[in-house]
Amino acid sequence: MHAPPQASGADRRAHTRRHIAPESGVRAQLMAAAIEAVVCDISQLGVLVQVAAADVAALPGLGAELQVELSSPGGPSVRLSGKVVWLGGSHTHGTRHFKAGLAFAELEPATQAALSAFIDGLPEG
Repeated sequence: MHAPPQASGADRRAHTRRHIAPESGVRAQLMAAAIEAVVCDISQLGVLVQVAAADVAALPGLGAELQVELSSPGGPSVRLSGKVVWLGGSHTHGTRHFKAGLAFAELEPATQAALSAFIDGLPEG
């Protein structure tokens, strides 16, 4: 008897990630660090943001708890608590990009509803 295949990548996720095009203007303000980052993707559980090279030194380290305010042009904003769970970088066309993965803390029902409405109102990326 064969074991069922292991889910990997996006297949393991309880909530689908929503890719956000950088030019869409969706931003995440990392409050304590005073960093405005570009949202790359988002789900009910967290967000991946791209940080300008000039702001990398101000990024909190892995495991750091923080407040983040998500905003989109013409839409509502939502403020959430979270934790830094991933830090990394990549190169695109000779430019280094720095990224941080933030996991949202457990959300109150009203905040969860606000996050759902925020995600539903985002442009397709």
